[in-house]
Amino acid sequence: MINKRGIAPLIAAVLLIGFTVVLAAITFTWGNKLTEGLFQTSEERSEKDIACFSDFSLKFRKAEIIEDNKIRLLVENNGQGNINKFKVKIYGENGVDNIETSDSINSYEIKNIEIPYDSLKTGNVNEVEMLLSSIQSSACVICSNVK
Repeated sequence: MINKRGIAPLIAAVLLIGFTVVLAAITFTWGNKLTEGLFQTSEERSEKDIACFSDFSLKFRKAEIIEDNKIRLLVENNGQGNINKFKVKIYGENGVDNIETSDSINSYEIKNIEIPYDSLKTGNVNEVEMLLSSIQSSACVICSNVK
């Protein structure tokens, strides 16, 4: 007859405690890396938001349709940051046209910007929305909507 014996209770307890300690160490390390990543991401996002609110102040002076497919915006940058490009959304009766322009505006400058758009896509223009973009610390920062 075969003698069936299990492991001694002391050895089983030591193995169970060892397994629990290793599992806790792995979980702690993973959680630590996760929270560090979240803090770093939120810090970068906060720096971009602060730059948008403190460095840029964009104001529409005038908006006019100059041709069937072109709109002219008189825009003023009252902030201390230079704006490198714009993303423009033109809302119309029939839809929305998204345009990215490479026009730039320096700090404390007023400038006319002419933006071609697809009048067949939008129909009559109801609203223009601009997202300004700037390069800060070698990263492109896109700021909140300016209508």
